[in-house]
Parts: sequence; C-alpha cells; structure tokens
Amino acid sequence: MKGDKEIKAYKFQTQSFYTDGKKVKELYRGHPMYKDVTSEDVQEAIEWTNNYYFKEVVNQNGSFTYSYLPQENQQEKRYNILRHAGTVYSMYETYEHTKDEQVYQEALRALDYLLEQVRNHKINEETVKVVVEKNAMKLGGNALAIIALAKYTTLTKDTQYLSIMQDLAAWISEVQNEEGRFTIHKQKYRSGEVSDFVSHFYPGESILALVRLYQIDKNEKWLDVAEKAAHYLINIRDKNENEDTIAHDHWLLYGLNELYRERSKELYKNHSFLVAEAIMKTQFVDHADEPDWLGGYAVPRTPPESTPVACRSEGLCAVYKLAKDYHQDELADRVKEAIRNGIGFQLQMQLRPESSLYYENKNLCWGAFQRSLNRFDLRIDYTQHNISSFIAFYNILTRKDQEAAAVSE
Repeated sequence: MKGDKEIKAYKFQTQSFYTDGKKVKELYRGHPMYKDVTSEDVQEAIEWTNNYYFKEVVNQNGSFTYSYLPQENQQEKRYNILRHAGTVYSMYETYEHTKDEQVYQEALRALDYLLEQVRNHKINEETVKVVVEKNAMKLGGNALAIIALAKYTTLTKDTQYLSIMQDLAAWISEVQNEEGRFTIHKQKYRSGEVSDFVSHFYPGESILALVRLYQIDKNEKWLDVAEKAAHYLINIRDKNENEDTIAHDHWLLYGLNELYRERSKELYKNHSFLVAEAIMKTQFVDHADEPDWLGGYAVPRTPPESTPVACRSEGLCAVYKLAKDYHQDELADRVKEAIRNGIGFQLQMQLRPESSLYYENKNLCWGAFQRSLNRFDLRIDYTQHNISSFIAFYNILTRKDQEAAAVSE
C-alpha cells in the first residue's frame, strides 16, 4: 500500500531457450541441463575444449593464460606450475583422444615451458632434479611433471625425457622415510629451508607418477617407493578414517588403481573402494529446490563447484576400472551411475555460445569450465580436471563397444 492507493504486484515464471538457427536448447539459469548423459554428450564436450580452449590458452612462451575473468576480459597475474603440469597432461590426453595435431603442438610448447623450470638439486650426496617456481620446490611439482612427461613418452615412444623423469623421481625417493612418509612437501630451493606445509594430495600424485615411470623404464625401485607410500597412507595416515571422515583423494585413487595392477594387494583395492563409498555418500541425488545441483557433492562447499566434482569423477573412474576388471560388478554399477550424475553436473559449467553470449574473448571461453554455477572465473586446472574426467568416462561408456570389436576380430 502507498498511502490509500493499492498497488498490484504480479508474479510470473519464464522459460529461456537458445538457438543457433539449427537446434534449440532449453536453458535453466542460463545453461542447459543434462539428465541422462550419453557418450555423444561427452564427446561433444571434449570437442569444444579441443577445438577452442586448448588452442587459445597457451601463450607464445609456452605458459598458460592461467586465470581469466571473462566478464571483465582480464587475466589474473598469479601462476602455479603444478597446475601447469596437470594441464599439459590433460592436453596430451585430449590429443590421444582426438588426434588433433594443433593441440599436440600447443601441448609441446607448454611442456617446454615446464622443462625450463627444472633445476639440478643436491640431496644426500646425490644430484637429482626438481621443479622450481618462485624459489620453491614441491613434492607435487615433481610428481605432476613426471605424469605429464610420462604421458608424452607413452604417446610418442620418444624417450628423450626419460633421464629427467628418473632424476625427478629420485628426489621423491630421497625425501621418503623408512615408514613410507614423504618428509618434504615444500622446500626453498636456494636455502634448503623445509616448510611445514603438507598437502593431502601430493603423496597420491607421487604414487601415480612412480607407477607411470615404472611402466616406461621397468625399474622396480619406483614400485618399491610407491608401495611404501601406499602402505603409509593406508595403514598409518588413514588408519582410523571411515566413510564420514576419509579424504576424497582422487590422485590416490588413480595411483592405487595402477599400483594394484603391478602388485596386486587387496589392501589397495579395499582402500579404493572405501574412498569411493565415501565420495558417493555425499553426492546430491535428490535436490528439488536446486535441480542444477544434482550430481554435485555436499563437500567441500556448497553450491558445488565444477572442479571438486570433476576430481571426484576422475577418482571414481579409476575405481570403476578396478571394480569392473576384478569382478565387483555391483559396486561398478553404482560407481558408474555416480560418475554419470557428476558429469551431468559438470557439463553445466562448460562455456559454449549459449552461456558466453556477452563475453568478449569467446575463443578463450568456449570449451573452458567456470568455477561454479555462480562464480565465473576460468582457471586452467578447472578445465584440466573436467576434461580428464570426460575422457575417462567416455572410455568407460564406449568400453563394451571396444570389447565387442576385440572379440569379433
């Protein structure tokens, strides 16, 4: 009421659609929703990243446009060489999937930039190599560099970087103590001062890196170090954890899946299944108030964000392979459904024409993944983890076709 005058208010609902002149998409809060993800949906998403983002995001010197604010058309100045290495890895995964030569060349320039950050380092009377950024070397930096270089090596059969990988792995080995714990996660390069910083994810990254290196050079030493690390994590660090408390460590799930195939201890498989159950327990499977939260997770924060969901999808893809290959079919089916739901959530965050209408630099947007439904920054690791999970899930969805083709041959 305004004085004695009555004012009528009207409440109404709208629907929004996008068309490119050929197809019409219904939109919800500016993006399409994916209720039953197919291999075609996943393939289309991979192609968007391949055809646009990965061809635009590498700078002339091989660095990435690390963090970009599309609504302001501004780059942020910070950088992280670990995320650089992880993105190189995902670019090689994408090249493996698409065989796009331009993506391969862009990844090669980014790999060269990563190699420029590698330095010699003396530890325990041995000369090893470390990845250095801003006078800091990190356990995860060495691990992710090995993972990227190993992917390059397996794809190309070019072993020119084998000695670098071995020297990077030697530092990882040297900082491991007798119980299997990695005693240094971050250290100043010049002074040698060890930080008290500890990452929950660096050990899992290291296990995966060491197994991947072993798969190339067949040096059992790397498996020994990986096993000691796995036993420490499972039997000591995570000994008293349960489904409600254990960390959702996707890198460890990657590592345990591959370690189990080299040294088949039930400990690795059982721990992977425990982490998978913990992840699935937190997934939104019924959220009528916020339907575009479906497939996301209640942790680490809400509204759910694209990259934490993508990381869980990556980890679950590794668990699915382990469960499926070793006859845990009921678990495999549940894991597959959780991955499908997660991928459906993630797809909403990929920028395409309908969700980037008002952005200026569309080539740097299309195929990239924004942080969340209501936070729009683009960072290289957002796309890294999402695209890695898409490729892994595409391979799962098409696995029956591949197996049928192998049988017919």
